[in-house]
Amino acid sequence: CPEFICLKGYGLPLNLSHPKMLSTIRNVIAEVRDIFSSSPYLHLGGDEVEMSQACFNEAKADMFNYTTFEASLGGMLEDLNISLDNVLRWEMTPGKHKVKPEERAGKMTHYWVNWGGKGHAYTMSNDTSYFVSAGLYFDSNQGENGLSIYDTAKMQASLPNQPVAIIGGTFELSTDTWVDRNVMGRLLAVAMGAAQLEYNTTADFEKEYLKYCHAIGLDDRACALVGMPISHQKIYEDKWNQDWDVWKNDICERLTVDHIEPIMNRQDRIKSQTIDQASPEFWNSFGHKHPTHLDVEVKSDNGTTSVASLPELAVDYLGLVVDLVHGTTNQRGFEGLQAVIDDMHMLGFNLLQLRIMDDHGMAITLHSLPSLAFLTDQRSVWSPKTIRQAVKYAAEKGIQVMPEISITTRAGGWANAGILAACPNVICNEGQGIAIDTADSTTMQIFAVVLRELRGLFSSDYLHLGYDERKEATKCYREAKITDPSLDQWEQRLKAVLRLEGFPKEKVWRWENTEGVQYPHRAGSVTNYRNVVPARNSTSPFFVTMDAIESKGGWDIYQHTRKHAKAAATGIMTFVEPIESWDVMHIRERLLTITMGARQMKLNDEANFQSTFIKACNSLKLKNCQEFVAPNATASSHKLDDETKRKLRTEKLCQARTTPLIVKRPRKGV
Repeated sequence: CPEFICLKGYGLPLNLSHPKMLSTIRNVIAEVRDIFSSSPYLHLGGDEVEMSQACFNEAKADMFNYTTFEASLGGMLEDLNISLDNVLRWEMTPGKHKVKPEERAGKMTHYWVNWGGKGHAYTMSNDTSYFVSAGLYFDSNQGENGLSIYDTAKMQASLPNQPVAIIGGTFELSTDTWVDRNVMGRLLAVAMGAAQLEYNTTADFEKEYLKYCHAIGLDDRACALVGMPISHQKIYEDKWNQDWDVWKNDICERLTVDHIEPIMNRQDRIKSQTIDQASPEFWNSFGHKHPTHLDVEVKSDNGTTSVASLPELAVDYLGLVVDLVHGTTNQRGFEGLQAVIDDMHMLGFNLLQLRIMDDHGMAITLHSLPSLAFLTDQRSVWSPKTIRQAVKYAAEKGIQVMPEISITTRAGGWANAGILAACPNVICNEGQGIAIDTADSTTMQIFAVVLRELRGLFSSDYLHLGYDERKEATKCYREAKITDPSLDQWEQRLKAVLRLEGFPKEKVWRWENTEGVQYPHRAGSVTNYRNVVPARNSTSPFFVTMDAIESKGGWDIYQHTRKHAKAAATGIMTFVEPIESWDVMHIRERLLTITMGARQMKLNDEANFQSTFIKACNSLKLKNCQEFVAPNATASSHKLDDETKRKLRTEKLCQARTTPLIVKRPRKGV
């Protein structure tokens, strides 16, 4: 309970569940007994466990069974030949206690308030052996003079069954302040009272006090105070408070460490702004005719003459996935996409998938919701005008363009809409798996507005809604304290929005999740597999996306592509690196290999493949034809290590979406 430790500075309970707790206590007590061998008594402090309730509350734990602990402690003391009759415990304070007096290890009680005063939970009337103190700290009787201190001590000495000892007090400011507080002079008054000396008047007491004070060698100025402190009470209190704070801070530093805990950036203001933008857009067009995709004619084209001379495609679509969230194509704007489209056309590809949103951002500034756009690495986002220009250019080359926008899980790109589940630790530790707050009533209205604009911005009837990683999202929902996100119900509502905006389920894609489970209520009936297509019982259309960079070489890529084409995939997509790295990664050569595998041609051995590839590659005037199909050829060494890349992205995401908060954590090994 680090917050309790640093706030209170005292009252911290032992961890009775620790396996080494009893053996540690035994070793300490045995050594203490040996050091203080001349003393017949051992003081084991208090057992005011209710003082520690706040600690247990912070730790979200039930209070320990102290009755069992006290029994174990008593047995341990007896094993060490320490008589429980000589073991002291502080008087139990009023209130609900976890342990009864007779169950405590230690049969002597040390009372800490004056006999007859209020606050005793148990009286001393039946005690035959006990200690007593007139105020444990002298801060509690700072204003008292020597006579009142004497009277209290005299009264204590005459208590029933007479106490074994009167303890004058302890000095939490150490002996350095004894002179200012006149501690010796005050203890003299305690000793006079404990001796039960009799005085009829104040003058008689002061006369005798001065006699004893000079006899023990105290300074004349201290004796003249007759037990009063030298320092003014206000000065003493200020010093006491300062030292108390230092003491607490030292304990806090010794038992805890600072830990940076991320918290979500405030979403309420962002959400209000998003709703102000989305609500008019939604209701002003509610019930109107479904919007259509961008009004362009996608020409029928089979690529350049060289590729067109190859057999026809064995699949309906052959496409590329270009990541606008993480890719560097953004820096080149339209020219970057134009270069990709030109290469696609040259190689006979007909579908371009633009990833515009995932956990790390939203890459397009929409007219309907401009505040939604952001990228964690602070690169420039795309304007609808530039996207529309690229879509029209692609149409002239016979290429359709579709958007990918993650809408349920891995959906951190919706951060500027203020509709995410609050899981800052997932953001900063995992860097993915951020989920939508499914209980938020505004989400569907916002989605409808975004989907409507995207439909009018792209040329393809297809829409990719990203991920359905429910198991992965569990961490985010758990941190956000959302026990039941009801994702099936949420997906049903999403289906209704898709129908409203004119997206038939047969045109809506979702990535295959890492669980390998297609949930029955998932919005979107088209499954997009990664690299491997499992055995399927369904006849619904599917796409497969290859990562050509991970493949060993041309022959390996060709075989994998051919396998997907034979599996009756509706289309084969390929994820590619940014356009700037295409030369060193041999991307064009790899895409040519995929084109060959996706067509109705049979190349039964590697030698046949190599000769066919080199002929097509040279006719396209590519640079690395012979090098690419050479034995053991690979460009993987040029690829940034995935783990390094993930860490960099996670760090940027954490900085962008959360604020660091310093909290206390228990220090390990204490």
